[in-house]
Amino acid sequence: MKKLAFLIMFLSLGLVLSAQKSKEQKSQLLDELVASKQFRIESQWARPQGGSSINSLSASNLRPPGSSGNRINLIGNYNFLEMDGETVSAILPYFGERQVAGDHYSGNSGIEFEGTPRNLVIEKNEKKKSYEIAFDIDNNTETFQVNIQLYRNLKSNVTINSNQRFVIRYDGKVMELPEKDEAGK
Repeated sequence: MKKLAFLIMFLSLGLVLSAQKSKEQKSQLLDELVASKQFRIESQWARPQGGSSINSLSASNLRPPGSSGNRINLIGNYNFLEMDGETVSAILPYFGERQVAGDHYSGNSGIEFEGTPRNLVIEKNEKKKSYEIAFDIDNNTETFQVNIQLYRNLKSNVTINSNQRFVIRYDGKVMELPEKDEAGK
């Protein structure tokens, strides 16, 4: 009986130490990604601000499986926000209301931008070992204010405010940039 108790205690200690090491590795990876400004965020959930269109979508049962009116499942849908040095790019689906008619007829109703951000601020919260990143960026028709929170468990929150749309938040994960092929894609 004592051997079994000792074995259980030994295995429990091993699991605790392994989990601690994993947290430290993730935190170190996050520090490296942010310091190099080389990371990608893939969102798993969109959280649109409520409005009449979101309420209509909820009532119609046209949302993806696992979704609710204020939390839309993006798993399996292509989306990203990348920082690659001094360039930031994003392709994100948008759920919500536009305040100004814009690019509806170009076939793109999502949030897309690529370029050099303005007013870039990157701050580390030492206590939480997390980062807050904020910047402004334009595409041809809109101006976006982007606020990103990156956590030591490699989870992310991205909040985007536009001059033409209601605010939306994306929950996901941060990771290394994918390898590019010889053509740079």
